[in-house]
Amino acid sequence: MIESIWLPFKLGVGGPLGTGQQIMPWIHMLDLCSLIQHIIEKCESGVFNGVAREIAFASALNRPCIFNVPEFVVQAIFGKERSALLLSGAKIQPKKALASGFQFKYPTAKAACTQLVGK
Repeated sequence: MIESIWLPFKLGVGGPLGTGQQIMPWIHMLDLCSLIQHIIEKCESGVFNGVAREIAFASALNRPCIFNVPEFVVQAIFGKERSALLLSGAKIQPKKALASGFQFKYPTAKAACTQLVGK
């Protein structure tokens, strides 16, 4: 999802989606794969939240957040179902993953975004 929305931020015209008050859980794809491998190798069971602990975006790219992106624009770009993920948010923590000893390779949004944009 971050790869889908990073270009406006890189150009300096990205900004909060909708109200900008929602929490956006995320995880780097490599960390998600590593978490799944960790669960299998450690024979863990139960529900694990595949999310990173930190929530941030524009600051990770060192770009300004000038404009709010209205909800109708987000819905027009991503469709009603996908835009709901961006506009509603959910406060989720990886408590069980951390308790099991899992270590994130990209624990911060800055580290993940830096790797994604090749810096």
